[in-house]
Amino acid sequence: MKVLLVTAHPDDECFFFGPTVLFFKEIGEIRLLCCSSGEYVPHATRYSSQELEKRQLNIKETRRSELEASWEILTGTKGTVTVFDGFVDHPHLSWNTQALAEQIYSEARMQGITVIVTFDEAGVTGHSNHKAVAAALKECPPPEGVRLLQLHTCPAFIRYLPGVVSRVMYQRMWQTLEGRHVASLSPRQRHTVSRACRAHVSQRTWARAFVRRFSVLLSVNVLHSPEGERFLKELKDD
Repeated sequence: MKVLLVTAHPDDECFFFGPTVLFFKEIGEIRLLCCSSGEYVPHATRYSSQELEKRQLNIKETRRSELEASWEILTGTKGTVTVFDGFVDHPHLSWNTQALAEQIYSEARMQGITVIVTFDEAGVTGHSNHKAVAAALKECPPPEGVRLLQLHTCPAFIRYLPGVVSRVMYQRMWQTLEGRHVASLSPRQRHTVSRACRAHVSQRTWARAFVRRFSVLLSVNVLHSPEGERFLKELKDD
């Protein structure tokens, strides 16, 4: 099984998809496709166009380096990360979903991918770039032989409950339902995901420290497939 994780920004792979990455690392091969370089600059109007371009270039280089370090912590591999430059990281910019789907599927064909994993329509946090990735793959179905899995958006009232409480509630909520696969980590594995989050040094803020400490998504991912139960049963059997 060759898996392509498709994210919108550097650090999505660990803050949202950590359990998914560790799960697929054990049963197959996983690669990462990040659809932007994470060059968003808050209050960009404060800068001249030349200053803004220089700042964005520096951010791109830094965040790509951090992304590769994070991915190596999660998977133990190098050279399995691809970053697109054509889509700009910005919460208020619309991405061309058809062009995005074409590039994602082109990468999937080139790498011999059999499974694509990405956000669901709600995009976990509601970020427009997250939702654009999901929309692109919904509007343009995967090529033959490629299956799609989506990360379920965890309700906010569960996501940040105290660790054991949120983990137990979230797991039990979905384990009894058809059409869902739960990827759950041990405390030691969660520590690996937390280390990957810390590799994104430029993004260290109190808000992200809070997410790293309390978010259930560092321990549990719930995946669902448009194909339904059949494909998910195959995953569980593996």
